[in-house]
Amino acid sequence: MSYTPPPPGAYQPDNVPTQEKPRRRPGTGMLIAGLILIGVSILGGIIAVVAFSVSSFSKLEDFASSTHSIDQHVTVDGLGDNQWFIYQDPNVMTGASCTVVDEQGNDVTTQSADLDMTLNDLSFQAIQTFESTAGGVYDISCTDYPVILGGSLPLGGLFGAGISVFVAGLLFLVGAVLTIIGLVRRSKSKRQQYPPYGGNSYPGYGPGQQPYYPGPPA
Repeated sequence: MSYTPPPPGAYQPDNVPTQEKPRRRPGTGMLIAGLILIGVSILGGIIAVVAFSVSSFSKLEDFASSTHSIDQHVTVDGLGDNQWFIYQDPNVMTGASCTVVDEQGNDVTTQSADLDMTLNDLSFQAIQTFESTAGGVYDISCTDYPVILGGSLPLGGLFGAGISVFVAGLLFLVGAVLTIIGLVRRSKSKRQQYPPYGGNSYPGYGPGQQPYYPGPPA
């Protein structure tokens, strides 16, 4: 009887050890998440600052081009359907008060909220506000001059930038905390994976100890 060997690669012994897949060390996920959050916060903060600078410059230019200096009693028209503010420069004068009378003889001014801004070495402090209508004619007179007639101060960009910086800072803080926790957990797992020298001991003996067997008597 002849023996036919199995074809190459067909025989698979049962006792061949399988190679275990390397496990990810504890804390790796938190470390990666923390680094991602830190990167996103830095990138988002840079984008927010650049966007705020461009937007603010454009809004300030629009505001400056829409202001009108009033040095005496004037009659104005063509203001459109808009809300207008009357500003004074607190560095020049304070306590000015104005009246804006429409064609029906009504004073349409109301007290303005506290709005202050400095632009090109000129300070703006809103003292009164009124709403105009398309085709309306208005008489503006004040107790002191000069005053400035203009639109609302471009403060929306400041609030948006503040919120963006706050969110970026919060993300950076969370990312830093996750990164620190991840590094600590990885460091602990590394120490547990590699015990100190002499860690293997005999049963009943401490690390580095072994039983003593006396030799034959001399």
